[in-house]
Amino acid sequence: MKLFFLNICFFISSSLVWAIPLITDNYIYDSRIKSVVFSPSGKPLAYPILELGSQETLTLSFDELRESVSNFTAEILHCDANWKISNIFSQEYFEGFTKEYLEEGTPSQNTLTSYVHYEYTFPKNGRFLLSGNYLLKIYRDNNPDALVITRRFLVYEQKLSIVPDIGFSSDVSKRYRLQAVNFNLYPRNFPIQDIHSEIRIEVLQNFRWHTRKMGLKPIYVYNDHFEYRFDATKDFEGGNEFRLIDLRNIIQRLGRIRSIQRTPTHTEIVLSEDKPRTSGNYMSEPDMNGSFAIAARGTRNPDTEADYVWVTIPLTLKEPLQNGEIYLLGAFTDWRILPEYKLTLLEANTYISKILLKQGVYDYIYVVYDGKKIDEYQLEGSHFETENYYTILVYYKGPVDRTDRLIALKHINYYD
Repeated sequence: MKLFFLNICFFISSSLVWAIPLITDNYIYDSRIKSVVFSPSGKPLAYPILELGSQETLTLSFDELRESVSNFTAEILHCDANWKISNIFSQEYFEGFTKEYLEEGTPSQNTLTSYVHYEYTFPKNGRFLLSGNYLLKIYRDNNPDALVITRRFLVYEQKLSIVPDIGFSSDVSKRYRLQAVNFNLYPRNFPIQDIHSEIRIEVLQNFRWHTRKMGLKPIYVYNDHFEYRFDATKDFEGGNEFRLIDLRNIIQRLGRIRSIQRTPTHTEIVLSEDKPRTSGNYMSEPDMNGSFAIAARGTRNPDTEADYVWVTIPLTLKEPLQNGEIYLLGAFTDWRILPEYKLTLLEANTYISKILLKQGVYDYIYVVYDGKKIDEYQLEGSHFETENYYTILVYYKGPVDRTDRLIALKHINYYD
């Protein structure tokens, strides 16, 4: 009876482990999965966007920290503008198979940390029939409940013209820290009957979904275009240029690398200390707007030859933080507050983070999290001069449409 009870408990606990609810966002469900890159094929720093009818493809790549090869399945799902799974059949949005097995992974070579690298490129034998929001779902052993990765991507059609006008905020008191994203929308010959109910506008900064602006309505409606001029509550914080971790060379002490220690099982690197950037003075620094890129000097194929490194980053404050905890934030954290990127108080006013990263170049900032709200500016400051990348999305749902289409998209660099 006792053995039977233990078996039942094991079955229940195993089921709970696998039955992870689907999150229609960029999310990693398995801690063994690392270095997820999702972009147009051959453009690792570009955003995962396809134009309807184009011949371009998207490529998802990732590592699993284990020696043996796993079996993964990829599935494509269409979502509405709110990122809820659309109530339409797969045949309506994709011509071909929406489920495919990933090719067998490639084990790492000449690395201290063993891993298996996987790639999935699509669409190869099919095409998208409908624009809009999409979710790529990766799961294990052909079990849809054994989720591993989900990633958002966009398929758009350029039915309208967007003419941007980026500049100062209308709020004079905050003009030196905010950036205003205004634009005119020209429908050309597209049949919009009710601009307020049929059109939905969203604006993303550096392709970050959690900080996007929504619910934007035109302030003027003309015969040939619609004018969008937002009040200051819709303006974006300029933020600061991102800090940099450069791990392309883990043999020599270059750049910010203060020390390197190699053992038979791993490499540990300590970087020079960071300090808060709240003086109010803006300094122009080249960055990747929060992204990261896998790269390793002296290797032919960094996907399988770049090693994983334990990186320690010290942050020194004038006095310990009174409220909240400090975290690292960037694309490599999926822009999420995650426990593995939390800083701990080491001594006096010094905090450290010790994180596992694959060789490459990483952008990051320090944020303060009080359990409810993320403060990106307490330790980093915010400036209207900061270079940021904005994406304007125009969704459309007509009177007879069953889901939302993405009928226009525009990228704008703040300095353009």
